[in-house]
Amino acid sequence: MYENNYLNCYALTKISKINNVAQKKWWKYALSVDVSWDQVPTIASSDVTYEVKFMDVKGRDIETKTSNYIGYSHAIKNNKIYTVKVRATRRANSNYQMNMGDEVTEWSDVQYLFTQPTVKYAKLAKGKLTISWNKIAGVTSYDVYVSTKQSKGYKKVKTLKAKKSSYTIKKFKKKKLKKRQYYVYVVPNKKVAGKVIKKDVTYVYKVQKGVSTPSECYK
Repeated sequence: MYENNYLNCYALTKISKINNVAQKKWWKYALSVDVSWDQVPTIASSDVTYEVKFMDVKGRDIETKTSNYIGYSHAIKNNKIYTVKVRATRRANSNYQMNMGDEVTEWSDVQYLFTQPTVKYAKLAKGKLTISWNKIAGVTSYDVYVSTKQSKGYKKVKTLKAKKSSYTIKKFKKKKLKKRQYYVYVVPNKKVAGKVIKKDVTYVYKVQKGVSTPSECYK
């Protein structure tokens, strides 16, 4: 009796929309992106399926897929922004939901998916460091960072509009650049409803005097 009452009470508890939809990993060279989200609380995970809608930056459908897991992967291009949203369906079960029918949540908040641009050119000459990068369609702006060390000490030197894809750095920490090794990277920004969206930085680019193609390194 107590067990049945517990199950009946559980059945009357609606499941809420999916939380924490996130870009788990952008595979730059494999050209794939992994997405994850929080699991829906339920008596048995087998009761729930997830519907994933993968879209372009304007919300136009690319793929809709059903998954039994709290994860999803899709092929991508590195110079584009994508969006994704997820909803859950808890299947009707005679023991748990008293034949009330399937329950479907509302869609999650839309998550924007993109990565940092590749710095394709860098030249250090006459006390100036000029860099250029591959543009990402749909971003709002770019932040340019520079350091003298690979894993720390980075300072933002400039924020540029989305139409820009190059910049010349003349000073670092208010001092003229020297004939030494520098590291740079560029962060794309996407402004949505007044909120600026950024992604984690994976790569930095080593710049050496006399070499115009920077070396890509892990940050």
